[in-house]
Amino acid sequence: MKPSITTPWVLGTTAAISAGNFAFFVMVARTFAPGAFGAFAAIAALLVLYEVPASAMQALVARATAACGPTRPVAGRGGSTGALAGDCLLAGAAVCVLVVAATPMIDALLRLQGMTWGVLLGADALPVAIALVPKGILFGSGRLRSLTTALAAGTVTKLVVGVILVHGGGGIDGAVAAIVAGEVVTAAVVVLAARRELGATPSGSGAATGPISVLGTVHWRRGANAAFAFAGYCLLAGADLLIARHWLQRQQSGTYAAAATAAQLAMWVPVTVASSLMGQSLPWRRGRSRSRRRTALAGAVVAGALLSAGIAVAARPLLVVMFDRAYQSGAGVVGLLTVATALFAVTTMAVSPRVTGLGDMAAWLPWAGVAVLVGWTWLHHSRPADIAWATLWVNAEVVAALAAAGLLDAARRRRQAKPAGAQRLLAPDAQLDLTMVMPYYNPGDLLARNLAATLEVLATTGASFEVIAVSDGSTDGSDHTIERISDPHLRRLVLPANQGKGAAVAAGLILGRGHYLGFIDADGDIDPDLLVNFVTLMRQYQPDVVLGSKRHPLSVVDYPRMRAVYSRGYQLLVHALFRLDLRDTQTGLKLVRRDVLAAALPRMVEKRFAWDLELLVVARRLGYRRFFEAPVVLHHQFTSTVSWRAVRRTFVDTLGILYRLHVLRWYDEEHREISVHAEGGGLPVVLRLGTGPATMAWSSPRTAPAIEAKPA
Repeated sequence: MKPSITTPWVLGTTAAISAGNFAFFVMVARTFAPGAFGAFAAIAALLVLYEVPASAMQALVARATAACGPTRPVAGRGGSTGALAGDCLLAGAAVCVLVVAATPMIDALLRLQGMTWGVLLGADALPVAIALVPKGILFGSGRLRSLTTALAAGTVTKLVVGVILVHGGGGIDGAVAAIVAGEVVTAAVVVLAARRELGATPSGSGAATGPISVLGTVHWRRGANAAFAFAGYCLLAGADLLIARHWLQRQQSGTYAAAATAAQLAMWVPVTVASSLMGQSLPWRRGRSRSRRRTALAGAVVAGALLSAGIAVAARPLLVVMFDRAYQSGAGVVGLLTVATALFAVTTMAVSPRVTGLGDMAAWLPWAGVAVLVGWTWLHHSRPADIAWATLWVNAEVVAALAAAGLLDAARRRRQAKPAGAQRLLAPDAQLDLTMVMPYYNPGDLLARNLAATLEVLATTGASFEVIAVSDGSTDGSDHTIERISDPHLRRLVLPANQGKGAAVAAGLILGRGHYLGFIDADGDIDPDLLVNFVTLMRQYQPDVVLGSKRHPLSVVDYPRMRAVYSRGYQLLVHALFRLDLRDTQTGLKLVRRDVLAAALPRMVEKRFAWDLELLVVARRLGYRRFFEAPVVLHHQFTSTVSWRAVRRTFVDTLGILYRLHVLRWYDEEHREISVHAEGGGLPVVLRLGTGPATMAWSSPRTAPAIEAKPA
């Protein structure tokens, strides 16, 4: 089925929806006294706290729908799309209960009157939850005409019901009830449009014939991270309205809310157009998505700057025309709020496609901004201008922090870009019992002796094996010292330039054919006779990883004191940062089962001495637990001085692993094949007071870095 995308229709409908939302707020402001409008604006700021996170989760359904294809429905735990919709409804009911329970506390903080608005606010979560799955299905299948029609129907309903109830004396409760009515109509229309998919059931019991399960396909934790992040953005967008309602006089809070509504005009037109264009960046139109997004963002910035200047100059007459003379005292803060709104709107457009790619920093930044804003205004809140200035500066700081995070992420992506034709993948099947990689860099005459000893020991184990000697760009002629070794089990690999121990090990492992693959240092510190015990452990227990440990009770270690201090200190640091229940991660003798390495290697980035640690961290992150520490006999063969440059680089690389693990969530992703996740999908463009359209922007999956190597 061809997606029914009609750009003029989508653009026009989206503009009409935004205009309708904006008109609704103006209608309420013109009907209410400033004090009552300030209360309603504060309630509206709370409303988007669950509506926007719902949009982020809705995008996961859209991405899964696009991945399944238009003829294959998306399913949940119960095996049907309806079951998934039922789960969402239960979540909406839970939100409803929480909102109603928190109403007394919110009422006291915002100096509102009555409880009806809280019950209505909680009830709004139910139609939002009901519409979540159908909206995702319609968007993911490209049926934007149906989706925008439903949103338009809800907007019209909200306006009509709002006029009837508000002008009929319903007050704040009537305005909130109109919002709920609009959501109910939208939910009814999208459910009707997606009724076929909602009623779909699996065509078979097997995974190959049944519908694709969203819960199994989509990274829901990423969706939760995106929802958490954009809940923070929404709260930051409306936090000043809540603060104004709490600290200022009721009349002042109303004029402040009117100024904030007028400031919306600075970004309403450009964001409406830009978000409509960005919304066309569906998977089947991926080739145009990047240029379309850039054009839309640039146009929004230019148009927003021009409109901001015009609104700031004509603030007082604009407030009088839009609202009433009672609101004209808010003209003094319109300019500040216009700049703050423009900053915030452009930022959300820029970062929304990659907010989860920026990791926990992007998720926590808006929440930190809210905390700073609350603290600042707690100290200085006597005038509306104090709150407006605080809002502007906090938004500017969040924008700067997000820009810095984006630049760092872009730099990381450039460094880790996969070279053309390079692969960090293992062949699926093993042909031998064991592959041992021996990396070396300028080892001198030690190489040939240690390599020959390793081949001799492995020959006594009875296992089928190979040894791959990898030159990490050696320049001392050691490559030629092993040419006289004619053992058929030996393979050689030469890297054109020095890249680091980890890079050399990975290059050799990629070529390995063993069921277990390992590496041993070429410097002679580790006695090759230990391989007999390692092969025995490999055969008897089939562990995930066998690793040598200098701190094993049976280990015999002859080590310089300074190097021992460095090793012990590093292991304490590793334990504190990663909570690995291992006594030693850095001894240069390890065996890894092929399936473990196949899962971990595409995710790995390190090229130097922290490679060992990253391997263990990634394997543990992927759920592998059977790590066997084995004793080693280690005799130090070289000078005892520790290079502080090496210490510093290892420390920096270790922090890099921690950053990728907890901030970027890099190791949680599948880097070899396209996967459905929430990076950029469905993260809405946020405007203050919730008057902006929700946009779903798409991004392509990331790929992991690779190592280029050529055989000798």
